[in-house]
Amino acid sequence: MGKYKMSIDFNVLNHLGINLYSNIPAVLSEVVANSYDADATEVNIDIVNGEVVIIDNGCGMSEDDINTKYLHVGYQKRNENPTAGITPIFKRRVMGRKGIGKLSLMSIANIIEVHTFKGGKLSAFRINVEEITNLIKSGENKPYEPTEIDPDTSIEKGTKIILKEIRNNRTLTRPEKIKTELARRFVILNNSFVIKVNGEEITFADRKYFDKVVKIFRYGNPAIDINPQLSFFDDNLKIEDRKNDLDIAGVKHNIVGWIGYVDRSDELKEGSLSLNKISVLTNGKLGQEDILQELHNTSMFTNYIIGEIEANFLDGEKDLATSNREGYQKDNEEYDALFEFLKSEIKHIGVDWNKHKENQGVEAAIDIEPKIKPWFESLQGDDKTYAKKILGKINAMITDEAQRKDFTKYGILAFEKMRLRKSLSAIESFDETTLTALPTIFQGVNDLEESMYYQIVKQRMDIIDKFESITEAHQKEKVLQEYLYKNLWLLDPSWERPTSSESMEISLKRLFDQEVELSSDEQKARLDIRFKNFAGKTVVVELKRYDRIVNLGDIVNQISKYNSGITKILRKQNPNESPVFEIIVLLGQYINNDASLEMCEKVSKTLEQFNARVVYYDQLIIDAKNAYSEYFSQKEKINPILDIFSDIDE
Repeated sequence: MGKYKMSIDFNVLNHLGINLYSNIPAVLSEVVANSYDADATEVNIDIVNGEVVIIDNGCGMSEDDINTKYLHVGYQKRNENPTAGITPIFKRRVMGRKGIGKLSLMSIANIIEVHTFKGGKLSAFRINVEEITNLIKSGENKPYEPTEIDPDTSIEKGTKIILKEIRNNRTLTRPEKIKTELARRFVILNNSFVIKVNGEEITFADRKYFDKVVKIFRYGNPAIDINPQLSFFDDNLKIEDRKNDLDIAGVKHNIVGWIGYVDRSDELKEGSLSLNKISVLTNGKLGQEDILQELHNTSMFTNYIIGEIEANFLDGEKDLATSNREGYQKDNEEYDALFEFLKSEIKHIGVDWNKHKENQGVEAAIDIEPKIKPWFESLQGDDKTYAKKILGKINAMITDEAQRKDFTKYGILAFEKMRLRKSLSAIESFDETTLTALPTIFQGVNDLEESMYYQIVKQRMDIIDKFESITEAHQKEKVLQEYLYKNLWLLDPSWERPTSSESMEISLKRLFDQEVELSSDEQKARLDIRFKNFAGKTVVVELKRYDRIVNLGDIVNQISKYNSGITKILRKQNPNESPVFEIIVLLGQYINNDASLEMCEKVSKTLEQFNARVVYYDQLIIDAKNAYSEYFSQKEKINPILDIFSDIDE
């Protein structure tokens, strides 16, 4: 014996078996793969009373096969003879390679029973994972001996595996989920190899995503590479055949499969699971669940992608599969070639998807409001191209119908603003973040209104007109109060709307929700409207009905109470600061019914000492209209757009 020796710790089973897999469908796919390699034509998976029974009609195992192959961890069936890797009966390329997939059973079940028939003899044994775990903990590096059990005499061919004491067995209550997962893991579903779950045959239809795809890009010669799953797509599916050959170190290789896109990204969501991926299969079996994320393409359209690619060259002479059998080693020519091929294809698909969404976006917008059609058709050249792009992006990213209506308006507004600024090219870089930020992308409400002047025309014109009508109709103070409260910009565009209804008809005592020593008259004083303007100044509005005539003495008596009460409150709040506030008296008729210049000057000087001033309804309306005269001058130009928005809202 030599001076040095290498030993393998039995603890390796912790990594290669007990902790290899985390979900039942992945484990069952390993059993199905072994049945396929055993030249089985049928595998039956039955879920009974929390146990899983898998029966195949393959070649089975002799006692020698059990010890030298099945229980031999790391046995590689492809290396046993010159024709290894090809099954003896159906000449299939075997799926198994590392000889560890069978250990996956230990990751979900504590008891594994194997019954098998070969050469006229039945053999059966039981593996107890708890016993293996205890052996590992003991530190004794000796072989584990499964327990021999009485075989199931009903077996006349193949192998029967029973999984008992299954951990995390919630999936067992959902056999449909198991069918779907297994259907997505194999492309060898045909008449020569059938998988059944609880007696129901698994077909490509069980993948449950063919009806979601609107276009696929097909790889492989349709006349040579027969792909039965394609028959499950919708008859109206658009198909584009793509080049599928790769040159790897001077050797030609082919890929077979498809990549497609859907109309809405949420169609690729199944609860917490996502179908937004490109799976890689080799020799008919899932080898890597998703390669799309590794391509690091952050473009929005990748959220709409789904596909399956068979790349058998990843399972050639080199063993490129990772130890957990969930992917491939990255640092090799074969994987790099596939990676670069898919990067290029994804870019091509992205261009096609964008065109699809742009065309669809215009149609979707017109469905929302037919008047968008003449607006869109009136555009020329690049303007029309960019309008198409922004409507397409809205259609792609906003799936909620109610939201799409609002964002269609925002999109048209943004387009018109950028068109005026000759900056439509910025639409190219619009993504989901940009679009969803459109309502709040400006610094404030006023900034948003200024930028979207054509929307303001309709809104503020209606508000001013209505305010004028209710004043002339001699509506009561309450009506005027509520309307003005909602539209304080009528008094001054810089003033913000209050955030609480308590700012209406509130007594001085409750003005700031704190106790202040006020006189009896001050406590009784009630304010019609109180708010803070843009600069933080407290503003109090006292308004009278349009047709009411008041005398100067009454007004002075009222605002003097406001003045003294507000002064006390603000000084208590900020003892070191002089109170900053303003009282506005809003009237329809001149005080004392006297419109003379002399009387107006007297009123102004009298009220000034109380931090108060008079504003007349008629002058307020004239000032408001003058403030928005620039908008009114654009009325004819933007009327068609306003009509579109009005109809969308309706």
